[in-house]
Amino acid sequence: MRGSSPWPSRRSPPTARTPRWSRSPASPGSARPPCAAPTRRALLEAVSHRRIDALCERARELAGKDDSRAALLEWLGDLLAYCVTARGLANVLTYDAETEAAHQNACSVRMEEAGGPLLRRAVEDGAVSGEVTVADLVTLVVGIALATEHHPDPRGAAERLFALAVAGLSPQR
Repeated sequence: MRGSSPWPSRRSPPTARTPRWSRSPASPGSARPPCAAPTRRALLEAVSHRRIDALCERARELAGKDDSRAALLEWLGDLLAYCVTARGLANVLTYDAETEAAHQNACSVRMEEAGGPLLRRAVEDGAVSGEVTVADLVTLVVGIALATEHHPDPRGAAERLFALAVAGLSPQR
């Protein structure tokens, strides 16, 4: 009775609980609902929107902190924690040569706008070099998050590498 079923042999017939979009043999697959996002990156940006909003709000909260270096590092630590715990957020903040030439990455732009005041204050206070940009710091955090995502303890490894980056390679004298 192999030819009598309209469904491929590897797939079970749909049930009342099966979402309508996954019942069609031409659907993109049961793991991915159809969406209006034209690319994977656009989908990740849309999904990450709330987390980005929270990070922007956190930057505004920290802007009034007395210690500008501590405020900047706390915000970067929050960004790192989000990148480590939210799969895909780090990918949204990475530079993509193909898409960046056509338009700015909206999430990265928002992070630069949010972190800008924190970095400017830290630079004015002499706590951070004037050559550092928010894009540099976000890239550092994203790189750490991506480098540790398959570690048995990704958050612990990411925090350790971030602390190493902040302290520098040379021992205190």
